[in-house]
Amino acid sequence: MSLNVITPTLGLALGRAAALLIVDGLGWRVVAAMFDRERARMSATLKLTRKAPVMEVIHRGTFDVLVDGKRVGSIESDGDTIETPVAPGRHTLQIREGRCSSRELSFQVADGQVISFRCHGRRITPIFLMSFVVPRWALKLRPE
Repeated sequence: MSLNVITPTLGLALGRAAALLIVDGLGWRVVAAMFDRERARMSATLKLTRKAPVMEVIHRGTFDVLVDGKRVGSIESDGDTIETPVAPGRHTLQIREGRCSSRELSFQVADGQVISFRCHGRRITPIFLMSFVVPRWALKLRPE
């Protein structure tokens, strides 16, 4: 009684192994080409520096950096800078620290352009006092 099972041979095993290597190699080429295209589109740079003014209210925490609502990094302390690639076009930028945040800024960036912003906590002013009621006024974000 025959079960129609393929008889394993060395030639068959080597042939299938070669076929799998070819398919695997082609798959890697397709994936690499897709990532190269993605990198080519991400040719502009967003630069954000955390620079505290005199009399800043102490914000010791880490500022999360959001581009188009998605977290792209963080800034730990005064003087730190983050650079992140962005696609050319219109984007929004915001920073957050816990429940405190900055207002959302829109910016336009061209291919190859570096766009710079500066962020920090608020100074002791009436706006700082209002930030307890409106948390998005607690952090300052502006173009450089």
